[in-house]
Amino acid sequence: MRAIGILWLAAATSALGSAPAAAAEHADPQKQACADAYDNSQLLRDRRQLALARAQLVVCQHACPPKLAADCDAWLGEIDRRMPTVELVAVDAAGHAVEGQVSVDGNRAQPLPVPLLRLEPGKHAFRFVRGADGAVVEQTELLSEGDKPRRLTATFAPIETTGTSASDAAAVSLAAIGGAALVVAAALGIKGQVDRSALYDCRPRCAQEDVDAVATTWTAAGIVAAVGGAALGGALLVWLLSDAGDPAPETPSTTLGPGGVAVRF
Repeated sequence: MRAIGILWLAAATSALGSAPAAAAEHADPQKQACADAYDNSQLLRDRRQLALARAQLVVCQHACPPKLAADCDAWLGEIDRRMPTVELVAVDAAGHAVEGQVSVDGNRAQPLPVPLLRLEPGKHAFRFVRGADGAVVEQTELLSEGDKPRRLTATFAPIETTGTSASDAAAVSLAAIGGAALVVAAALGIKGQVDRSALYDCRPRCAQEDVDAVATTWTAAGIVAAVGGAALGGALLVWLLSDAGDPAPETPSTTLGPGGVAVRF
């Protein structure tokens, strides 16, 4: 029993002795954050995970005392020199800035232009989306350490309008005139036939003016029908000529120059 009591007392004393140390450890989370950031930043840097290392160094700057924070400042400058940076812009065929968004590696999109973006060395996928019509330009680029500043420009083709062109409008107008003329010609023809039928009741003593009126009606019907046919023929001709003059659709192209990469779509 005495031995059991001694063992219990020793365990209680040990527990009481460790309690202040544990409390002290949990009482200062800033020290723990500093130690973790200080060590992890170096491990990540050596593994070439520069973006993660940079995030840890920023924590170190704020959590560590001045002496350790100075080390983190120096390491952060080294990381910034090693990390590639890109400038992301979009323009139209005339070189004017285009509003829209860009996403990198499927991450959340951000508004264009992006003046400076730090990225890990390696291959990255860029997706530009024009705000006006949702047109998309995609490009994959391989970035190396110290590759800066890299300018990536997406060039969009002109926006296709949904309205009719001048030639299409002319074709529609001619077709409408031709259709209306044929309707009028048909009405005149029907009237002339009705008036001609009425002359059977008075022949051979019909008034000359009545006979002339029927002839005039049929002549007018023929003239109006000819105008309508000509208008419809003109509409067809205008439509065929405008369709033949449409440019072929453009295909995406990429050019690499001293200022960076340009993508034309």
